[in-house]
Amino acid sequence: MEAPSGFIIQLSFLDFELEEALGCIYDQVMVNTGNAEVKLCGLTANGLTLNSTGNVMELSFISDFSVQKKGFRVSFHHVAVALRNQKITIVTGAAKVTSSISIPTLSHLTVCFEIARGVSQKQKETIFTYYDGSNNTVLSFGSDQHGMKLNADGVACSIESIITSADFISSMKKYCVTWTSSTGRVAVYFNNNYLATTCSTSAGHSVPAGGVFRLGGQHSFEGNVYNFRLWDYAMTVQQLNTLTCDTVGNIIDWVNSYWDISPSLAQTDSTLSCICYPHCIHLTTAAPNSGTSLPSYTTHSTSCDSPGLGCPASSSSTIPSTDSTNTIHATNANTHVLPSISPSPSSIPTTSIPLSPTTSTSSSSSSVMPPSTIITTTNAAPSASPATNTASATSMANAQQPTSDTPTSATTNHPTTNPTVHEGLFYRISFVVEDEGSELAEADVQKTVLHWLNQTFENWTHTVYVDYIRVQPDLPNGGDTTSYTCQALLVYYYNTNESLGEAAVSARLFNSVAPMGGGLQILSTSIHVKSVENCPEENPLHYRWPESRPTVTQYLPCFPNKDQRTSRTCLISPQNYSSYWSAPDLSNCTDIDTIEVSAENAAEVAEHLADITNNELSNEEVSKVVTKVQELVNVAKINATLASTVVTIISNVMTSSETALAAASEKALKTVDELVQKIEFEGPSVSITSRHLALGISALNTSMFNGTSFTAFISSNTTEPQVQSE
Repeated sequence: MEAPSGFIIQLSFLDFELEEALGCIYDQVMVNTGNAEVKLCGLTANGLTLNSTGNVMELSFISDFSVQKKGFRVSFHHVAVALRNQKITIVTGAAKVTSSISIPTLSHLTVCFEIARGVSQKQKETIFTYYDGSNNTVLSFGSDQHGMKLNADGVACSIESIITSADFISSMKKYCVTWTSSTGRVAVYFNNNYLATTCSTSAGHSVPAGGVFRLGGQHSFEGNVYNFRLWDYAMTVQQLNTLTCDTVGNIIDWVNSYWDISPSLAQTDSTLSCICYPHCIHLTTAAPNSGTSLPSYTTHSTSCDSPGLGCPASSSSTIPSTDSTNTIHATNANTHVLPSISPSPSSIPTTSIPLSPTTSTSSSSSSVMPPSTIITTTNAAPSASPATNTASATSMANAQQPTSDTPTSATTNHPTTNPTVHEGLFYRISFVVEDEGSELAEADVQKTVLHWLNQTFENWTHTVYVDYIRVQPDLPNGGDTTSYTCQALLVYYYNTNESLGEAAVSARLFNSVAPMGGGLQILSTSIHVKSVENCPEENPLHYRWPESRPTVTQYLPCFPNKDQRTSRTCLISPQNYSSYWSAPDLSNCTDIDTIEVSAENAAEVAEHLADITNNELSNEEVSKVVTKVQELVNVAKINATLASTVVTIISNVMTSSETALAAASEKALKTVDELVQKIEFEGPSVSITSRHLALGISALNTSMFNGTSFTAFISSNTTEPQVQSE
């Protein structure tokens, strides 16, 4: 069986009965999935689903001359595979960004990818290369005989001090590289470590637009790469810490539409970190009976947190789109057309890798969340549908096991196909569960409550996910626990202007009140539902942060450099499910005291400082401005124009608070004195005016000096003070 490029084979056994024997030595069906051979006989393959790792699957049937059974019937589908679910073998020239993707000029960048070495380390190896229109290398990342290098606009920056070739190993690991043109700073992030160095020769350069981006290079790294993404800004350590695997690269992303890749280089892998996005099939391998040999599949961990606190929800089951369906029948001696058989979900032994349809579905929205650990476990409930058999147990940043004070993340009730997500609403709910002598352990109570919540919101007309549940015992004085207070976070994603009120959620919970099992009963009068509030507008000095929905990140121009960006995210507290603003990320903002001053750029710096002082300044900023002006006067050649700009700066500073002036006025006056001594001008005198400060300077011949006079005044047609020599 062979599928077109970009598809795999999904094989389903609709009916199966062959002669059973140890090792299937008499009759057997052999399925080669691409990386495993599955040998089947007896009855246990009924309902089994297998997926190929590539676009080819082989099925063979062997029978002897005796013991005739009914045989088997299978169907197979061609299932589209998203690039998110595939890793790529790096081969020179075989994988590139499509020509429809326009690469802009880059003065800042972040590249993130996962990579695994396939062979031993080579002396020269390149992970990615970007060529300009003349086929010159203008961006690359790799190593040569001298160590690791980042090439930016033809400038080779040695980064051997922060990362080496030996840091790339045979298992798939995540790496991020950032570069900032204004400073020449190069940083790498891997193994949760952030290391940086300065490549001063790259400062001021930029990577030109309109080139061709390829994986590998002239001496390609030998191995597999996954989830390659590019952004046009340099992420901070905080952003890298909270970066999720499904955060979209705003220049290049790991989806099919961005890449032109030879089909022979792509392969599915159930251990890939982001394979559950945007869709995921969570199926388990049932324990086989004798005579059946199944490959082993292990549950993998993902690096993403729950949707409500910052990461999108992963679908627990999906129905793949297909382009063809085929059915095969076989028996030992005769062929029979068998009726369709639908085994119970709880008894179907299945193995699977996650798949993603091409057109019928799309991914959930993404956002930022502090780093945490997710452990995905799959449990088969006898009477539950496959969509409710998956729960994610989450520990918080301290990686503790869930307790009464540590909430559990339970991303559940995901629909068969996820809607296109544009907005999200969040609700915190609370209720009391009475214990009618169940004697359940607290962990079992939590599981029972979670199961009830799953059933409550399953198959509702609204797509509501249950997230972050906390169960706390109510301990009476001197008695046993008789009730539990339960709190949970609900996430409602919608793709229209439709909203979901608190009353509707409350009614859904109230109408589902029934014994939970295990002697637990919800107290209906205790149900409370409250929408998680938006983060309010805040207006600290220099910034106006608008009112924002939870999980939304806002970006504003930095002060004083508006070509840089600062960010702030509206987060949801995992302790009480209320919203709050994160601290502003100012790491990309250049501070006043980092402005470099020289004789050559003195006039430019002075104009910049004059613009800065047109704004309200903190006491610390006033002090920094005056210090920078003093530094400027010390190194610069002062002409009348530069002197006028300096006087304007000091004049602007004079409107600051009394506490700021008390700390900076002495230094400001000394700076004016130094300015007077250094100024060069033509004629006998010069007069400089500003809103709050006037300066008059006269050139005197000491041998002929016989006194002078001057006038200080404010003209009738102006508000600026003036000094005039006579």
